[in-house]
Amino acid sequence: MADTKDTLPPSEAETPEPDAQDAAPLETEATREQSTAPEQEPEEGGGNAAVWIAIVVAIVVFVVLSRARENSGTRGVPPPRRSVATLLSPQARPFVDEARKHEKEGNDAQAAIAYTKIIETDPDVAEIRRRRGNVYLRLGEQEKALADFDRCLQIDPSLASAYNNRGTLYLAAGENEKAVTDFSAAAEKNPGSPDAYFNRGNAQLALGKLAEAAKDYGEALRRDPTRGDVFANRGVVFLKAGRFKEAVADFDRALKRSPELVNALMNRALAHHCGGASDKAKADLEQAKALGADITELAKALAAPPPPPPPAEAPSAAAPSATAAPPPLSGSDTKPQD
Repeated sequence: MADTKDTLPPSEAETPEPDAQDAAPLETEATREQSTAPEQEPEEGGGNAAVWIAIVVAIVVFVVLSRARENSGTRGVPPPRRSVATLLSPQARPFVDEARKHEKEGNDAQAAIAYTKIIETDPDVAEIRRRRGNVYLRLGEQEKALADFDRCLQIDPSLASAYNNRGTLYLAAGENEKAVTDFSAAAEKNPGSPDAYFNRGNAQLALGKLAEAAKDYGEALRRDPTRGDVFANRGVVFLKAGRFKEAVADFDRALKRSPELVNALMNRALAHHCGGASDKAKADLEQAKALGADITELAKALAAPPPPPPPAEAPSAAAPSATAAPPPLSGSDTKPQD
């Protein structure tokens, strides 16, 4: 097993509180000179000029601060999209409402037809390509979806969800490096969304890059700590790394938030078994069986002796691990975006 114990981040990394001193205004040489300079009598006739200068300075400061507040409030937020109807020719506009209606009703096949009618008239509207790509993704038509996302991003490379959803196609096809690239682009375009980090974590996990996967799951949880699926998948990382207590803790958090995640329950059984808590492992196994899960392979894994404790010195990255746990079940699926 690779030496992951020192490279994986802690499971509960907390964001440090900002230092109060950081918020204090900086004292410059000029302000020190002003504070120590002797008061001078105002020159005769200069009172009005001083008032006007003070007013102008106040206005400039107000404008600068207002713009700074606006920028800080929107940093990392994608710019608002124009209404798609304004980008289309008049004959194509009625099909937008028709397509959306079909999507809301769950009739993706008819939605694809409506979007195709729009594209026949207006082939280079990125948002329509993105929407049809999403429809094809849900229909399982991967090649058509990929073609639409490719064209969408050629027209408008700023659409984060198109990168995210193309990444899910690459990941499903086993093209994990391409998936990482697309999820990275999605995170860059929309850094406030947890999905790109969660999905990139899944791609890193598929590549066997446990430290990178754990870091990405941590970033997703910083943005949305209610996500049981993220805790479940990070638990898989810790289980693969032989950090069984942390794996159990993450599976606990996952099941607390999302009790329907049966794979998290079964992986917790495996983590308990590997950590020497056989009674807890059997209890999880029985609970999974009561929920209707297929426990055949898990029961075989639990019947085998648990792996020995890790050595005092972790093996080198190239050395195979003699303490590897049985392979966990897959985690939660990658998340496309509408």
